[in-house]
This record gives sequence, C-alpha cells and structure tokens, in this order.
Amino acid sequence: METKIFEIRDRATFMPVMAIRLKLDEAEASGQEFYLLRRAGYAGEDIMQGRFVILMTLSGGRGNACCDPYDWRSDTLTPAHQYISQQWDKLRPGQVIDAEFIRGESAVPKLSEAITAIYDV
Repeated sequence: METKIFEIRDRATFMPVMAIRLKLDEAEASGQEFYLLRRAGYAGEDIMQGRFVILMTLSGGRGNACCDPYDWRSDTLTPAHQYISQQWDKLRPGQVIDAEFIRGESAVPKLSEAITAIYDV
C-alpha cells in the first residue's frame, strides 16, 4: 500500500488530505492484508492493480474517509478524489490538487497555500 498527503484547493477552500492506494504486489497477494482487503469487499485483481484509493480529510484527528469518490457528494472532494485515483503515479506527495482547475473553471491551477499565505494580509 502507498500513502501520499495532498493539499486540495478550491474557491476559498484549503483542505489537507491523505490518500492510500490499496495496491499489493505478488508477494503480498497471499498475506493477511490481501485476505482482509478481499474480506472487506475489494476485488483481488483491482487490489493488485491499485485501482482503489481511499481518501481521508485531515482535521486535527477528525475527518472522513471514502473509497468511492461519489460518496463525498462534494463539488470539491469528488473531482479531487477522481483525479488523485487516475493520476496517482504522476502525483508527488504534498502536491496541490485544484478542484476548480480540474472542473475547467480556472485556466491555471492554484499554488500551495504555503506559498500564497505569506502574501495574504
């Protein structure tokens, strides 16, 4: 399994999230993690190919987690989750995921709040 933390941005929105890609290699396919994921309802072939990404919001020990992007019922989290799932291998930990840009509502993706916050007064 692989874990990455991202910064989701949208109009007036900043959200740190953690994403876990459920992907096991051949050596792990006969182990307890594989068994538990299968028992939880994840298809074996999909686990081997890393098709499932669990996204969770990070908020001081609280937050929600979903595997299905549509469970968020959110104009921000649904497209961000889909994008993370589809682009996993290209994304760097800490990268900004701009939902407004993904939806085609802005021409340029937002910068990290870590960069722009120093200019906000």
